[in-house]
Amino acid sequence: MGVPTLLLREQVAAIAAAPGYRSRGYAVLAVLARVLTGPSPLERVLAAGHLAGLWGAPHLWEPSIGRLRPLLFRGDGRRPP
Repeated sequence: MGVPTLLLREQVAAIAAAPGYRSRGYAVLAVLARVLTGPSPLERVLAAGHLAGLWGAPHLWEPSIGRLRPLLFRGDGRRPP
């Protein structure tokens, strides 16, 4: 299931109308409700914030290789198989 563009636009408008962390949090939650990603809640939050346009592409630290690993998402916010 993808995230409708209208939902993203509505959340951007909501943040513009009431800037601040609270409105950003509500925007992330609204998008998060539509995002189906990996099993990790952290990955879901990172994907939602990125898809909502609130921050850049997410990365996670990968201890086995000793560096950051990008979390890759398809256009619908889910991780590739």
